[in-house]
Amino acid sequence: MARTAIEALKPGDVLKTDVTAGDGRFLMPRGAQLSQNHIRYLEGFGVTAVDIEDDARDPAEIAARAADPEVRALSGDYCRERFALVDRSLPAAAALFDLCVTRLAWRIAAKGDGFLAKPPIEEQIRQMPAGLRENTGAPGELLSRDVKLVSLPEVFLRINQALQDPASTTGHIADLIGMDPSLSAILLKIVNSAFYSRALRAARHQFPAKVDSLSRAVALVGSSQLGVLALGVSVLSRFDDIPAGLIDMKSFWRHSIFCGILARMLAEKRRASEGEHFFVAGLLHDIGRLIFYRHYPVLSGETLVAARVRKMSLTEAEREIMGFDHAVIGGLLLKKWNYPSSLEKSVRFHHEPGAVLIIDEPAVVHVADCITVALDMGSSGECLVPPLIPEAWDNAGVAPEELSPLALAAMGQCDEIFAAFFPDEA
Repeated sequence: MARTAIEALKPGDVLKTDVTAGDGRFLMPRGAQLSQNHIRYLEGFGVTAVDIEDDARDPAEIAARAADPEVRALSGDYCRERFALVDRSLPAAAALFDLCVTRLAWRIAAKGDGFLAKPPIEEQIRQMPAGLRENTGAPGELLSRDVKLVSLPEVFLRINQALQDPASTTGHIADLIGMDPSLSAILLKIVNSAFYSRALRAARHQFPAKVDSLSRAVALVGSSQLGVLALGVSVLSRFDDIPAGLIDMKSFWRHSIFCGILARMLAEKRRASEGEHFFVAGLLHDIGRLIFYRHYPVLSGETLVAARVRKMSLTEAEREIMGFDHAVIGGLLLKKWNYPSSLEKSVRFHHEPGAVLIIDEPAVVHVADCITVALDMGSSGECLVPPLIPEAWDNAGVAPEELSPLALAAMGQCDEIFAAFFPDEA
């Protein structure tokens, strides 16, 4: 179809193709529904025309309903409840709140408001696992007695050892990853995703051909970066036995993957190297909760109910009921697995980045997590948006007006990356 001039765009239009700036910089993904702010954003980058879908989801009708005062009021009330712990006087928090209100209004306009309903507290309590109250003990004791976490896959151990060996070659890393066909297939899908293709194109000013071998993947991404990515992917199978009723695992991993994508994008904005470190840190930031859900299902159920009834963060409920939170146990787990120190600290301090001397990595994961929870992109159990730490936002280097296009771009990549990890669940 003919391209639509920028001045002819209207809120509700849906992009048919990705939009890039004149210098090749990626701006917005196909499938994005445009708001007036998005149109101004494109104009600011000198975009003169874009491809628009003809009749995708009847955008004019949805746009009209999303702008309806009653829909906006319903969306605003719901978001205010979820932002109860956030200081919305901060410009960044205000921008995030406005983005969430607009996005939720569009979802209500497209799907109705049935998905906003929550199960009664009584029903949530009834679904909690039965059994005696557990005694948590010390975090280290828990990890030492979990055989499944102690006995990691052989390929994980060998890759980790090779990453720490200065004499290890790129070909060696590829050979080690190739020992696990399932891991190799996932990594090739991720490297071939639109997200990685754009990143490589932006970095090298070229359009890489399809990556059909691990050696090619190593050449493009780098052996260290691909190895770190392999470390993140290879441990997912360690958590396939979480008791039902506490968490929807598909929703948990969607939350984790979206946080990883955002963390990598934020790192790229800061021109930080080793983007895969940030992706894996985001991917594994809430892994401590899975340990809680597996070993302490009764106490975990109590924390979920307490957070909702008392309108407190799930992290605070964990500290009160468990004696320590998921970030502590997650960080200790990565340390036990001998992950790079930056990854361990990113997970351990993502709720309190100021508690560590070098806050760059934890700050990025903190911001990515807050945005992910706010946008309701999956869930690890948290029902309220975590308090947004101003220093962390400043450290991440994102202007409030950049938040919406950044979130849209991440949304455009989430399904593809999720399908690479879980092809049977996508």
